[in-house]
Amino acid sequence: ERRRMDRPLFITVWVGAASFALAEQGLFYFTLVTLAVAINILAVWRATEVHVDRIFVNLGVVASTGILAVELLVKGVLPVQAIGHFLLLLQFCKLFEKKTNRDYTQILALSALTVVAAAMFDNSPLFAGLVIVYLVLLFHTAMVFTLKRGLDRVAQTQLATDVAPTQVRQIAWNVIRAWPTRPLRQQIAFLLFLWLLCGAIAFFALFPGIDHVGVIL
Repeated sequence: ERRRMDRPLFITVWVGAASFALAEQGLFYFTLVTLAVAINILAVWRATEVHVDRIFVNLGVVASTGILAVELLVKGVLPVQAIGHFLLLLQFCKLFEKKTNRDYTQILALSALTVVAAAMFDNSPLFAGLVIVYLVLLFHTAMVFTLKRGLDRVAQTQLATDVAPTQVRQIAWNVIRAWPTRPLRQQIAFLLFLWLLCGAIAFFALFPGIDHVGVIL
Protein backbone atom coordinates (compact mmCIF):
# COMPACT_ATOMS: atom_id res chain seq x y z
CA GLU A 1 0.00 0.00 0.00
CA ARG A 2 2.65 2.49 -1.07
CA ARG A 3 -0.04 4.82 -2.39
CA ARG A 4 -0.73 5.91 1.19
CA MET A 5 2.80 7.31 1.31
CA ASP A 6 3.49 8.36 -2.26
CA ARG A 7 0.41 10.45 -2.96
CA PRO A 8 0.75 12.89 -0.03
CA LEU A 9 4.52 13.00 -0.55
CA PHE A 10 4.23 14.10 -4.18
CA ILE A 11 1.54 16.67 -3.38
CA THR A 12 3.71 18.06 -0.57
CA VAL A 13 6.68 18.38 -2.92
CA TRP A 14 4.53 20.14 -5.52
CA VAL A 15 3.12 22.65 -3.03
CA GLY A 16 6.63 23.36 -1.75
CA ALA A 17 7.82 24.01 -5.29
CA ALA A 18 4.75 26.21 -5.93
CA SER A 19 5.56 28.31 -2.88
CA PHE A 20 9.08 28.91 -4.15
CA ALA A 21 7.80 29.76 -7.63
CA LEU A 22 5.39 32.27 -6.08
CA ALA A 23 8.19 33.83 -4.06
CA GLU A 24 10.59 34.33 -6.97
CA GLN A 25 7.98 34.75 -9.73
CA GLY A 26 9.66 32.10 -11.87
CA LEU A 27 8.21 29.02 -13.57
CA PHE A 28 11.10 27.07 -15.12
CA TYR A 29 12.16 25.03 -12.09
CA PHE A 30 8.56 24.76 -10.93
CA THR A 31 7.64 23.28 -14.32
CA LEU A 32 10.40 20.66 -13.97
CA VAL A 33 9.15 19.57 -10.55
CA THR A 34 5.54 19.60 -11.76
CA LEU A 35 6.49 17.29 -14.63
CA ALA A 36 8.27 14.88 -12.27
CA VAL A 37 5.37 14.91 -9.80
CA ALA A 38 2.80 14.32 -12.56
CA ILE A 39 4.74 11.33 -13.92
CA ASN A 40 5.08 9.82 -10.45
CA ILE A 41 1.42 10.36 -9.56
CA LEU A 42 0.40 8.70 -12.82
CA ALA A 43 2.66 5.76 -11.97
CA VAL A 44 1.15 5.47 -8.48
CA TRP A 45 -2.34 5.54 -9.97
CA ARG A 46 -1.30 2.60 -12.17
CA ALA A 47 0.28 0.80 -9.16
CA THR A 48 3.80 1.05 -10.59
CA GLU A 49 6.98 3.01 -9.84
CA VAL A 50 8.99 5.15 -12.25
CA HIS A 51 12.71 5.08 -11.58
CA VAL A 52 16.02 5.18 -13.44
CA ASP A 53 19.39 3.70 -12.60
CA ARG A 54 21.09 5.35 -9.63
CA ILE A 55 24.05 6.40 -11.77
CA PHE A 56 21.80 8.72 -13.78
CA VAL A 57 20.46 10.21 -10.55
CA ASN A 58 24.03 10.83 -9.38
CA LEU A 59 24.87 12.47 -12.72
CA GLY A 60 21.82 14.69 -12.29
CA VAL A 61 23.01 15.72 -8.83
CA VAL A 62 26.47 16.59 -10.23
CA ALA A 63 24.85 18.64 -13.01
CA SER A 64 22.67 20.42 -10.43
CA THR A 65 25.78 21.32 -8.46
CA GLY A 66 27.33 22.79 -11.59
CA ILE A 67 24.20 24.86 -12.25
CA LEU A 68 24.35 26.12 -8.66
CA ALA A 69 27.97 27.22 -9.11
CA VAL A 70 27.10 29.07 -12.33
CA GLU A 71 24.09 30.83 -10.80
CA LEU A 72 26.14 31.96 -7.80
CA LEU A 73 28.47 33.74 -10.22
CA VAL A 74 25.68 35.36 -12.23
CA LYS A 75 24.74 38.88 -11.23
CA GLY A 76 21.07 39.47 -10.47
CA VAL A 77 20.49 36.05 -8.93
CA LEU A 78 20.27 36.08 -5.14
CA PRO A 79 22.27 33.35 -3.39
CA VAL A 80 19.10 32.13 -1.66
CA GLN A 81 17.41 31.86 -5.06
CA ALA A 82 20.32 29.85 -6.46
CA ILE A 83 20.16 27.53 -3.46
CA GLY A 84 16.40 27.16 -3.93
CA HIS A 85 16.93 26.21 -7.58
CA PHE A 86 19.51 23.66 -6.47
CA LEU A 87 17.07 22.15 -3.97
CA LEU A 88 14.36 21.91 -6.62
CA LEU A 89 16.74 20.19 -9.03
CA LEU A 90 17.72 17.70 -6.32
CA GLN A 91 14.05 16.91 -5.74
CA PHE A 92 13.58 16.42 -9.48
CA CYS A 93 16.42 13.89 -9.45
CA LYS A 94 15.23 12.10 -6.30
CA LEU A 95 11.71 11.69 -7.65
CA PHE A 96 13.08 9.44 -10.39
CA GLU A 97 15.13 7.31 -8.02
CA LYS A 98 14.03 3.92 -6.70
CA LYS A 99 12.76 5.03 -3.31
CA THR A 100 13.69 3.59 0.06
CA ASN A 101 12.86 5.03 3.47
CA ARG A 102 16.08 7.04 3.33
CA ASP A 103 15.01 8.58 0.02
CA TYR A 104 11.59 9.51 1.43
CA THR A 105 13.32 11.29 4.31
CA GLN A 106 15.66 13.15 1.97
CA ILE A 107 12.84 14.29 -0.31
CA LEU A 108 10.84 15.63 2.64
CA ALA A 109 13.90 17.44 4.01
CA LEU A 110 14.73 19.00 0.61
CA SER A 111 11.14 20.14 0.17
CA ALA A 112 11.04 21.75 3.62
CA LEU A 113 14.35 23.54 2.98
CA THR A 114 12.94 24.87 -0.29
CA VAL A 115 10.05 26.50 1.55
CA VAL A 116 12.46 27.95 4.11
CA ALA A 117 14.54 29.44 1.27
CA ALA A 118 11.42 30.96 -0.28
CA ALA A 119 10.41 32.48 3.05
CA MET A 120 13.69 34.40 3.14
CA PHE A 121 12.63 36.74 0.32
CA ASP A 122 8.83 36.69 0.33
CA ASN A 123 6.45 37.75 3.10
CA SER A 124 3.22 38.25 1.15
CA PRO A 125 -0.12 37.09 2.62
CA LEU A 126 -0.64 34.69 -0.30
CA PHE A 127 2.70 33.05 0.39
CA ALA A 128 1.88 32.78 4.10
CA GLY A 129 -1.39 31.02 3.30
CA LEU A 130 0.41 28.63 0.98
CA VAL A 131 2.93 27.86 3.72
CA ILE A 132 0.09 26.94 6.09
CA VAL A 133 -1.26 24.50 3.49
CA TYR A 134 2.25 23.14 3.02
CA LEU A 135 2.73 22.58 6.74
CA VAL A 136 -0.53 20.64 7.00
CA LEU A 137 0.59 18.40 4.13
CA LEU A 138 4.05 18.04 5.65
CA PHE A 139 2.59 16.99 9.03
CA HIS A 140 0.35 14.44 7.35
CA THR A 141 3.12 13.02 5.17
CA ALA A 142 5.52 12.74 8.10
CA MET A 143 2.95 10.81 10.15
CA VAL A 144 2.17 8.48 7.24
CA PHE A 145 5.91 7.91 6.81
CA THR A 146 6.13 6.94 10.49
CA LEU A 147 3.35 4.41 9.96
CA LYS A 148 5.09 3.07 6.86
CA ARG A 149 8.31 2.45 8.77
CA GLY A 150 6.35 0.59 11.43
CA LEU A 151 4.67 -1.58 8.81
CA ASP A 152 8.05 -2.31 7.23
CA ARG A 153 9.33 -3.58 10.57
CA VAL A 154 6.22 -5.74 10.99
CA ALA A 155 6.75 -7.23 7.54
CA GLN A 156 10.29 -8.24 8.48
CA THR A 157 9.41 -9.65 11.90
CA GLN A 158 9.12 -13.37 12.38
CA LEU A 159 7.90 -14.90 15.63
CA ALA A 160 9.33 -18.13 16.97
CA THR A 161 6.04 -19.89 16.21
CA ASP A 162 5.86 -18.63 12.63
CA VAL A 163 7.12 -20.77 9.80
CA ALA A 164 7.73 -17.65 7.66
CA PRO A 165 7.48 -13.86 7.90
CA THR A 166 4.05 -12.28 7.49
CA GLN A 167 3.05 -11.90 3.86
CA VAL A 168 3.36 -8.31 2.64
CA ARG A 169 0.01 -8.56 0.86
CA GLN A 170 -1.68 -9.56 4.11
CA ILE A 171 -0.18 -6.57 5.92
CA ALA A 172 -1.28 -4.26 3.11
CA TRP A 173 -4.81 -5.64 3.25
CA ASN A 174 -4.98 -5.05 7.02
CA VAL A 175 -3.77 -1.48 6.47
CA ILE A 176 -6.44 -0.84 3.86
CA ARG A 177 -9.18 -2.12 6.17
CA ALA A 178 -8.05 -0.23 9.28
CA TRP A 179 -6.25 2.90 8.07
CA PRO A 180 -6.29 5.44 10.96
CA THR A 181 -7.77 8.36 9.00
CA ARG A 182 -9.48 10.09 11.92
CA PRO A 183 -6.51 9.91 14.34
CA LEU A 184 -4.26 11.36 11.62
CA ARG A 185 -6.60 14.30 11.12
CA GLN A 186 -6.80 14.89 14.87
CA GLN A 187 -3.02 14.93 15.17
CA ILE A 188 -2.71 17.35 12.24
CA ALA A 189 -5.21 19.71 13.87
CA PHE A 190 -3.32 19.55 17.17
CA LEU A 191 0.08 20.17 15.54
CA LEU A 192 -1.31 23.05 13.48
CA PHE A 193 -2.77 24.63 16.61
CA LEU A 194 0.62 24.40 18.35
CA TRP A 195 2.35 25.90 15.31
CA LEU A 196 -0.06 28.86 15.16
CA LEU A 197 0.26 29.37 18.92
CA CYS A 198 4.06 29.47 18.69
CA GLY A 199 3.82 31.91 15.78
CA ALA A 200 1.50 34.20 17.76
CA ILE A 201 3.78 34.12 20.80
CA ALA A 202 6.82 34.91 18.66
CA PHE A 203 4.98 37.78 16.96
CA PHE A 204 3.94 39.42 20.24
CA ALA A 205 7.38 38.86 21.78
CA LEU A 206 9.41 40.24 18.88
CA PHE A 207 7.22 43.27 18.17
CA PRO A 208 5.97 44.54 21.55
CA GLY A 209 5.57 48.14 20.35
CA ILE A 210 3.25 47.37 17.41
CA ASP A 211 -0.49 47.84 17.55
CA HIS A 212 -1.22 44.14 17.16
CA VAL A 213 -4.97 44.56 16.82
CA GLY A 214 -4.46 46.97 13.92
CA VAL A 215 -1.91 44.70 12.25
CA ILE A 216 -4.21 41.67 12.51
CA LEU A 217 -7.17 43.66 11.13
